[in-house]
Amino acid sequence: MDIREVARNFYATIDTQDWDKLASLVSPDLAVHLGIAKPIGFDDWRKSLTEFFVGFPDGHHLIDDYVSDADKVVTRCRFQARTPASSMASNRAEIACRLV
Repeated sequence: MDIREVARNFYATIDTQDWDKLASLVSPDLAVHLGIAKPIGFDDWRKSLTEFFVGFPDGHHLIDDYVSDADKVVTRCRFQARTPASSMASNRAEIACRLV
């Protein structure tokens, strides 16, 4: 499988909220860096993602660009979602993301 396909599958797994599959895709010693906060492990990251999708249930990643080598990939992407229906329907949230 092409390393870019691995990255696409990784984001798709997050977007479908398949946490068991996501756990199988990452290293047990995963350290996730969210902004300027201290790195967190998989369990805390999954909890954060689960809570995030409550607020943005239609959220999904849009990959803008890849830089890859045989076994490494860096992505430039956005997480895009509408705010919940109880809010203004025209509001959209976009968050930059990076997979290294």
